[in-house]
Amino acid sequence: MRILAPVDSAAEADALAGLGARELYGGYVPAGWVDRFALAAAPNRRSFAEAQIGDPGELRAVIAAAHARGAEFFLTVNAPVYCRDQYPPLLDLIEEALAAGADALIAADPGLLIEARARWPGVRVHLSTLADVANHGAVAFWRRLGVERITLPRHLTLGAVAALLAAAPGMRFDAFVLYGQCANDEGQCTFSHDHPARVWPCVQRYRIEPLVDSAAARAAAAAQRGWGGLSRAD
Repeated sequence: MRILAPVDSAAEADALAGLGARELYGGYVPAGWVDRFALAAAPNRRSFAEAQIGDPGELRAVIAAAHARGAEFFLTVNAPVYCRDQYPPLLDLIEEALAAGADALIAADPGLLIEARARWPGVRVHLSTLADVANHGAVAFWRRLGVERITLPRHLTLGAVAALLAAAPGMRFDAFVLYGQCANDEGQCTFSHDHPARVWPCVQRYRIEPLVDSAAARAAAAAQRGWGGLSRAD
């Protein structure tokens, strides 16, 4: 098993890689993007600024920090679909990241994936959970487009995951361990998550009350302290 962790700064990349994460991923908003498209249509579906790598210099520093620790860095350009006007800045962003040493892309839009592989034939492409691959037919489709690795949707049961892996030999899969407890199927979700106060349509308050004192109960309590609502999935 390899640990894949999100980062938004070089310091975070250094710390996580130092703790054993062999693969890191993160996103970056190109200059002028917010003025043209707003963060509601962010390049990587993370809709608040502090979840982004800050600027081109920080992007290069993140990649350098990852490589210095023997880890890889994957650039997220993983919105499920982009409009035509978004393609030029996205392709420039990919060019910039690859020139800085990014090891792979995490994508979900088939058009962007096809264009990226045409421009950079050797580029490694991992499929985002936002592509919502939940059956072996979907795996076969994306395999034909050159995807070498797929991030599973978070709502799949362990039984469904086992069946999918058995039906797709040779494909690598990633699965989330920690996430924001979003109640929705994120690959089909069209909610906008750009409110400055993070008041989103899918947020629902809840409480976790362990029935017994156990390791699982203590883990649930720790999760409750970290977040008190059902949130979007990044």
